[in-house]
Amino acid sequence: MKITLAFLPAWLPLTPPLGITALGSFLKLQKVDIDLLDLNSEIHKNSHVPSLWDMEKAILWMKEKSYKNQVHPHIEDELKKSALKLAFSESRVIGFSIYSSNYRPTRIFIKLLRNLNKDLKIILGGPGINKAQVKRDIEEGLIDAAIFGEGEVATLNLLKFWEGNLEKKELGNVMLKVDDDIYESSTYPLMKMKEIPIPNFHQFNLANYYSEVLPIEFSRGCVASCTFCSETNYWVSFRTKSVDQIIEELKSGIQNHQVKSFRVVDSLMNGNMNLLVSLAERIIEEKLNIGWYGYCRINPKMTPEVLNLLKRAGCVNIMYGLETGSQKILDLMNKKVNVLDNYKVVIDTHKSGIGAEAEILVGFPGENIIDYFKTLYMLFRLRNHLNSVSTGSPMEVVRNSEVFDNSEKFGVRFLKSGWASKTYLNNHYTRQILFHFLNFYLTLIGIKQPYTLENISKGRA
Repeated sequence: MKITLAFLPAWLPLTPPLGITALGSFLKLQKVDIDLLDLNSEIHKNSHVPSLWDMEKAILWMKEKSYKNQVHPHIEDELKKSALKLAFSESRVIGFSIYSSNYRPTRIFIKLLRNLNKDLKIILGGPGINKAQVKRDIEEGLIDAAIFGEGEVATLNLLKFWEGNLEKKELGNVMLKVDDDIYESSTYPLMKMKEIPIPNFHQFNLANYYSEVLPIEFSRGCVASCTFCSETNYWVSFRTKSVDQIIEELKSGIQNHQVKSFRVVDSLMNGNMNLLVSLAERIIEEKLNIGWYGYCRINPKMTPEVLNLLKRAGCVNIMYGLETGSQKILDLMNKKVNVLDNYKVVIDTHKSGIGAEAEILVGFPGENIIDYFKTLYMLFRLRNHLNSVSTGSPMEVVRNSEVFDNSEKFGVRFLKSGWASKTYLNNHYTRQILFHFLNFYLTLIGIKQPYTLENISKGRA
C-alpha cells in the first residue's frame, strides 16, 4: 500500500520539511512504498504573491475571513492542479502534516481529493489537530484516520491494519472509523531516540529552498512548560539523541547532500546543557567545518565560556524566546526566568560573535500598556546586541496549551473575531494595533525582522 506524505502552505520555505521526511525515512526502512510531497515549496515557487509566506502574514492563513479573501484566491489554481495530479497517482494513502498556519488550505485540498477520488485513505497528523475536530471530520467522511503525537510506529501499524496484517487492538495513537464506529486506540510508549533513522532528503531539490541548509533534530519535546505553548503536551516528554547520533547525522548531510549549514528545529537546543557542550566539543574534535543555528531558552548557564565554545564549534546564530520585557508577564507565561537574564544572555551571546535574535509575543493575557512599554524599553536597550527580532503574529490561544485549557484562570473568553480578555481591552483589534506599532518601532530603532522572504533573499545574494 503506497503512501504519500504531503505538506501544504504556509510555512517559510527555508528548508525541506523535516516532519514528513523523518516519518518517511522511518517507513522506508520498514519497506513501505512512500513518496514525499512538499506542496508548500511548490506552490510558493509558482505564486505571484510570495510575500504571503512571510512570518508576519501567518495570521492571514489562520483566520477564516482573511484566508478566504486575501490568501485563497492566490493559491486556488495551484491547489486544484496539485490535487488532480495526486488523486490519480499510485498512492492509495495520503498523509498530511497539520500546523495552525496550513490547516485551512489542507482541509480545502482534502475536499478536492475526495471529490476526485473517494477511494483514497486520508490521514492527518501533526501538532495542529485536535480530537474534537478529527472526530467531526471522520464522521463527515472527510478523513479516514488521524495520528496523535509521535507518528512513526503509529502510521506503520495503521497501514498494516488497513492491509489486514494487524488487529485493531494493536493500534496506537490513532483515531479512525472501523465499520460504523469511531475507534480511539490506546497510546504507544514513546520511541527511543536511537531508533529514529537519519532523515533522507533525496526526494527534494534543495535549490527550491531559500537557504542551502538542512533541518536537523537534536531532541524532541521541551523542558519548559510555557503557558501559551502546546509543545510539552504534544511530545509528552523531553528526549535527546546521543552525541554520536547527531554527529553521524551531520556527516550524512555533508557527504550525501553537500550541505554544510544546519538548522536545528528543536524547541530548544539547550534543554540538555551537558549534551550541547559535549556536542560542541565533538564537532571541534572532528574538525567538522559547519555552521548551525536554532532556538535556545534563556538560561544563566549560557555563560560566556559556553557561548565561546559554541562559536568555535560553528554555531552562528541563536534565537531566544524573550517574549516580553515584563517580569509579571514572564511569570504568567511560566517562563521561569528573570527578566535581567534576558539582558545578560543576549549581550553575552553577541559578545561571543554568535548572532543573537529574539522572539517577542504581543498581547499575552494580562499584558497591559505598562508591560508593553517595558518590552519596547528592553528592545531599545538591546538594539545593538540583537541581529533581528521576530514578532511572528500576536498572541493566539492554541489548543492543548495551559491558557486554552484554563481560559477562566487567564481571563480569556472566545469570540468570533478571536479571543479577548474579560474587560475586552485585550482583543483582536487592540493586539493588531500593538503588533503593527511594534514592527514600526523595530524599524525606527534599527532592528530588522529576520523572517521576511525579502530579507532572506538579500542574505542569500
